[in-house]
Amino acid sequence: MTDHPASSTASSASASRRAPGGRRLGGLLMVVLVIALAAGLVVIIKTLASPQSPAEAAAAGSGLAGAAGAKQIEETLAAARQAMSSREYDKAAALLARTVEANPNDQELRVAYGEALMAQNKFSESFAQYDRATGMGQPNAKLHFIAGTIANKAGRLDRAEDHYSMAQRLDPRIPDYSLYLAMIQLKREEPTAAAKNLLMVVQMQPGRAEAWGTLGEIYMKDDKLTIALQNTQKARELQPEVLRWRLNEARIIKRQNDPQKAATILLALDDAQRRQDEVMALLAECYGMLSKPAEAARMFSAAASDSTGPEAGAMHYQAALWFQRAKDLPHARESAQAAADLGNADAKELLADLE
Repeated sequence: MTDHPASSTASSASASRRAPGGRRLGGLLMVVLVIALAAGLVVIIKTLASPQSPAEAAAAGSGLAGAAGAKQIEETLAAARQAMSSREYDKAAALLARTVEANPNDQELRVAYGEALMAQNKFSESFAQYDRATGMGQPNAKLHFIAGTIANKAGRLDRAEDHYSMAQRLDPRIPDYSLYLAMIQLKREEPTAAAKNLLMVVQMQPGRAEAWGTLGEIYMKDDKLTIALQNTQKARELQPEVLRWRLNEARIIKRQNDPQKAATILLALDDAQRRQDEVMALLAECYGMLSKPAEAARMFSAAASDSTGPEAGAMHYQAALWFQRAKDLPHARESAQAAADLGNADAKELLADLE
């Protein structure tokens, strides 16, 4: 796709220096992240280079000038770092806001201010600061990457794609830049562009399971089942404990008209994983294709016995449907009644039909 880095090459007086704070932002997305797009964000912030001194930045910026300006900027940054370390993020933001207003072209101040805002989950405001910072000094891939991550948190997918694209362009050797760009492109329904970037990731980092697995999902959605299975099995080989890859492998194999093999893959899961909704739904589909509706009914009935409240009602209802398909009407009515007693509205209608 075409990149639109709105502010990536604008020059400015100050350059990126080390930003304050010690908080690690959690995360993934989509699935989906996916994938967690913001994981390790503050760690990345702390790796930014520091090519200019505070005095040089202050002297070149508007507002304060010379040694006095540099001293005030350093004092503000030090005070903000202290406040951040004490989790007084609002105090740090207030200190930085005043100094940013007086020195709007200081990159380090804007990065620090953006971090303080991010710590308060003010992602839109934080992105505005990082977005401005990327247009100052020499283009910096890491800073664009951070800006893209915060843009994603702020719901600005278009700007996230812009910044991730610029990070990738500035340093195409970093797999994360291509991976995160691909995840944003998937959220924006651009699977062809996403697949291209994921292929770049696996070429640079063959052990990256998320890239292989996500490629498998793209190919599966495109009905390219053979290559989808190859990529998914590679992801599962790299991350055998991740349920997502096993589920996808079973889905593909079921679509290849081998429900018995797909069911076998799912039945190998432990009890807790087999009781997850996605697993039971897929396993029930396999039983249906195998003309074994009673097996599906018993599975849902057993799950209902181990559940309570609305969840139990939903399981009893599914059991009733599958008992009905198995022409076991007594058990279908029994399960439907149990579901209705637990307040399941669909079960009440089913019970009326069964009676």
